[in-house]
Amino acid sequence: MQSEKIKGVAAAITAFLFWGILPIYWKQLGGVPALELVAHRLIWTSLLLAALLVLTGRLGVYRTEFRFSSHLLSHVVRGALLATNWFVFIWAVLHDQILAASLGYFLVPMFNVALGMIFLKERLNPVQLAAVAIAAVGVSFFAINGGDLPWIPLSIALTFGFYALLRKKATVGALGGAAIETVIVLPFAVALLVLFEINGDGTTLNAPASINLLLVGTGLITAIPLVLFGYGAKRITLASIGLYQYLAPTAKFALGLWVYHEPFTRIQMGGFILIWTALAIYSWNGLWIHRNRPHPILPE
Repeated sequence: MQSEKIKGVAAAITAFLFWGILPIYWKQLGGVPALELVAHRLIWTSLLLAALLVLTGRLGVYRTEFRFSSHLLSHVVRGALLATNWFVFIWAVLHDQILAASLGYFLVPMFNVALGMIFLKERLNPVQLAAVAIAAVGVSFFAINGGDLPWIPLSIALTFGFYALLRKKATVGALGGAAIETVIVLPFAVALLVLFEINGDGTTLNAPASINLLLVGTGLITAIPLVLFGYGAKRITLASIGLYQYLAPTAKFALGLWVYHEPFTRIQMGGFILIWTALAIYSWNGLWIHRNRPHPILPE
């Protein structure tokens, strides 16, 4: 049992760190438009996830989920949110805005709390409300710094927040859900690549083999952390996952600041400190609730 927990921790940490260093991969494709990269990512991820479903004997999830129109509509919306989130993130990386993207993923837990309160009528305790308020002040620092609302982090947090909200009500697991969400938007991705090629702007037919290999690899870099996360999530507590998830935006922040040397002002530092404070308060409160919640005594 302990060995399984250790494996779960290792898998979860690896998944989040993998997500954290993905900007390095996208930077290698800097000459390809972000929209075209998203189309490639959707196509190759869809094909790879379908292959994984075949190998695990779960291909029937397509038939099961497509049978119900209510399920199908939810998958369509989640697919659109996922594609939009990927586009904003990749665009940010290609335009030297990794710090802004990392801020968006730091904000995701706070947005999840706010969306849960609005749409699921979840009640927040005073500590959670204080954390959300502090994060909101932190976002305002970035608005002051740039003169307007920071659209990159807000777009990332909103799309992923609503995606998580809909995933909470989904009837299928992470792997099957991602497979369906990507296959639903697959026709649009294919049409987009065809349009790029017709207009003479496509990369596939004009780029060297090394670039095309990297484009195909976008499916692999999407599936690997997803599988690792699914493996780890089954073996460790939700509280642990809640803490480990900050590894991804932290790694992105480190890359943007120390590897790609993106500009970082004092006002931005103040905003990040406020948001990190909010996350620390929120995480501490979640751990405290988890530890003090009565757990059932299981038979030996």
